[in-house]
This record gives sequence, structure tokens and C-alpha cells, in this order.
Amino acid sequence: MPADSYKTGTIVASKEDEAYAASFDLNASHGLHYTESYCLMKMLARLLVDIDISNVCERNSSIRSYIKGNELLLQNSDVEFEIVKDWLIIPIVYNEKNITLKLYADKLTSTQTGFDNMEGHKFEYFCADLLNRNGFKDVYITQGSGDQGIGIVAYKDEIKYGIQCKCYSSDVGNNAVQEVFAGKTFYGCHIGVVLTNQFFTKSAKELAKKNGVLLWDRRKLLELSENAKNSTL
Repeated sequence: MPADSYKTGTIVASKEDEAYAASFDLNASHGLHYTESYCLMKMLARLLVDIDISNVCERNSSIRSYIKGNELLLQNSDVEFEIVKDWLIIPIVYNEKNITLKLYADKLTSTQTGFDNMEGHKFEYFCADLLNRNGFKDVYITQGSGDQGIGIVAYKDEIKYGIQCKCYSSDVGNNAVQEVFAGKTFYGCHIGVVLTNQFFTKSAKELAKKNGVLLWDRRKLLELSENAKNSTL
């Protein structure tokens, strides 16, 4: 597959104090070109902003109307929408390629205290939204359990950040630092970051300092959350 082609993509769209997540999986041996991927992501963002996907009673008909009104998207009418692990699965055809759209079925609330009770991937999307609202660009989420120690890649001031998000009930230890240090190289990032809702152990701080990994603890997360309130995104 060419280096400028993509088989997956993810976007977080924001509306007022809520955020929504969407992604696509390409069911083909080749990927989408960058321009195709970018256009598809823009369409997904518009869908997320225009449609309340958490409204079970109305979302399916609303999404079908959106797809029907978009000349670039063709719904695969043979397959119904379905919920799989909180994702709304929508098969479509885009540029003659079979694609599976995945929309997160719940709103990702942006309250300062709400993040403590988020499970892993929801916290990750929440953090991606905060980064978007804090001036980071081209924010995207990597591939779940195969993320090689980096959950989010984002850019700011021409610096590529590789970020691992940890929603814990206790302080974060060495393992997260080791994962990010390895993942930073894998993804070709300039800086590796561990972002958490808690704090870090003394050992983790020492290891991070030695390996040049940034540690963003609860204070940084609250700062990002506060800045996001004033964002115009």
C-alpha cells in the first residue's frame, strides 16, 4: 500500500460542550489517497455536528438522509446499521470502495470531572478533542490494542507528538513511560507524552526525565480542559 494511502482514519468533532467520534475502515486491499481520506473525514465531521447520533429514535433515519443527500456516498442497502461495542456500524461505498463507517454512539462529555469515570478508548477520544481545542493539528488516534505504545498522534508548531492516554484510579508508573519511549520511535515522533487523569510515581518521573518523555498529569489535563472551554472550534 502506498505511503500516502490510508486504510483507517479517525476524527473527533466538537459541538458546544460535547464531542463525537467517528472513524472509517476500508474493506479493500488498497487504501484511500490522502485527499480522499481528508474529504471523507470532513464529511464525517459534518455528519457528527449536524446529527445527534446519541438519539436512538432519530439517528438512523437522519444518517440515511444525510448519506442519500451526499452524491459522494452510497449506502450499502443490503446491510442494516448495527451497534457493536458502542459503535454504530454503517457500510457505504465511497469512490467505488467498500467502506465501514464507525460512529461512537454516545456523546463524549467535556466536563472537568467526567473524565475520571471514562473507560480507556472513550478517554482517548476525549483527550483527542481537548488537543484539537488547544491548537494541535492533524490529531488522529492510532489502532487500539496494536497502537505500539502511542494512542494519539498530533502536531503543533511543526512538532510531532506521540501521546499515550491513561485513565487510572492511581498514580501512573514506569510501564507507560517505557511504552511511549518505544512508540515515539515507531511513529517517528519528535516528542513522547504520557497524559493521565492522575499523577506519576517518583520512579516514572525519573525514567521520563532520563528518556526525554513528557509527563502531563491531572493539572495539565485540567488546564487543557479549561482552555477548551474558550476554544472557537
